[in-house]
Amino acid sequence: MGRLRRRLIAHRLFAILVETFSAAKRIVLSGKGVGEAIPSQIARELKEGLCVTLPVEAPWFRLNYGFIAKRGRTPSPAATAFMEIVRAIEQEIPT
Repeated sequence: MGRLRRRLIAHRLFAILVETFSAAKRIVLSGKGVGEAIPSQIARELKEGLCVTLPVEAPWFRLNYGFIAKRGRTPSPAATAFMEIVRAIEQEIPT
């Protein structure tokens, strides 16, 4: 059992596992949990005052991803657009 899990159990805090982001958002908005999201995912809820952002310092939490493509092939326009979207979303995440 991981150290974080032991600490959560000691404080009677438990994880809720869901299949979709919208399910997680419903749980948070109902007041039964906290969640993680980037601002664009909850923009309407923030604007309407349905939720707030909480300051979190987690230097261990960082993105680690890459894009792969077949050698010698130029990515398709759709793949290029996807990569641009992912990079734009990454820029929204506070560091």
